Amino acid sequence: SKSIFLYVEEVFLLVYIVTLCDWNVICFNKMNKIEEELFKGLLEVVRTSDLESNEAKEVYENHKKWLSFTWPSYSKEAHIGLAEMYVADERFTKYYNDKAGKEVVNTLRDIIVRYAK
Repeated sequence: SKSIFLYVEEVFLLVYIVTLCDWNVICFNKMNKIEEELFKGLLEVVRTSDLESNEAKEVYENHKKWLSFTWPSYSKEAHIGLAEMYVADERFTKYYNDKAGKEVVNTLRDIIVRYAK
């Protein structure tokens, strides 16, 4: 028969797994919400062509927040490099432009380059 310690260990493991799954769902939902806000702001900046606007600054901040879910630490240089890759690699270009329904990737890159410095 199992000792009480093995049962407790199994319960803690189960609680840990459930908590981890819930945390991943919460993070995924937050990440999606930030991405929605990013695209909404990005479309506004494309419409106005105003890289000095509050919307442009918010696009940068939202993209930085969005990255924080997957990057263990933030680097302005890496952020700029990623933005340049969005323009250089057609897979990224297609993702952003298709999701926005218009050409936005160059504006996103310009915003990141401007505010990451």
